[in-house]
Amino acid sequence: MSRAYHFTSQIDRIDMGISIHVIPVPPKIATKVGNAKRVLLTLEDQVHRRALQGVKSGSPYIGVGLQILKPLGLRYGSPVSASIAVDPEADAMHIAEELTEALSQDTDAQARWDTFTPGKKRSINHYIDSAKRPETRAKRAVEMTKKIRTHTLHRDK
Repeated sequence: MSRAYHFTSQIDRIDMGISIHVIPVPPKIATKVGNAKRVLLTLEDQVHRRALQGVKSGSPYIGVGLQILKPLGLRYGSPVSASIAVDPEADAMHIAEELTEALSQDTDAQARWDTFTPGKKRSINHYIDSAKRPETRAKRAVEMTKKIRTHTLHRDK
């Protein structure tokens, strides 16, 4: 595992059309991970694969959803002790079971899925996996599998 860099910060919010929770990363810490875009964020012994964003603007941050913050009792304004390290498996990701199942039943969608960039896969998977109810995740997986197969995803031409 690569070297971890520890820092303290405070949960903040930024507005990108919607308000998202972020952990600002001190620029000195961000530069220590070099050009890495994907990092392992450790909060209270829990490791999360996240993107390090805003480095070029000089205000680096890591987006963190409520699914990470709530179980830790963290919210906007909470102080936080964290560490980041370069993710040695930057393209690794958990794929929702519902999506895996839907793709296994649609060979055309699976073939197209295999051509997607890790970022596109991560985005589609997040949409499915962010649903709380299993029924909603299954519905979204079927919906996205159809869109993948029929080339009707957002920005498909």
